[in-house]
Amino acid sequence: MQVITNTESIEQLVAVIEKKENRPKSVRIFVAGYACSGPKFGLVIDPSKEDDVVYEQEGLQFVMNEAVHEQFGDFKVEFQDGGFIVMPNEYEAAGCSTCGGSCG
Repeated sequence: MQVITNTESIEQLVAVIEKKENRPKSVRIFVAGYACSGPKFGLVIDPSKEDDVVYEQEGLQFVMNEAVHEQFGDFKVEFQDGGFIVMPNEYEAAGCSTCGGSCG
């Protein structure tokens, strides 16, 4: 597993973790849901589990369920406009209307 990110994103995540007392020091990448354009991903402070893959960068530990990693591969995590963009490194969204619905 590899997480492509930058120093600003690491610093922002570390700042969030440091504010949380008695919480794990690892950040989980997870599937937050599905929409017409494909899966959405999120971040949560969460301890690693037995079926996780782990990646450490600049002292920050990222964890992800092994099955999620097998399906989507490595990820990009980027702090932008006050929030985090989380997406697979080599993932192409399907685009709107792929479900046959009438979004937009």
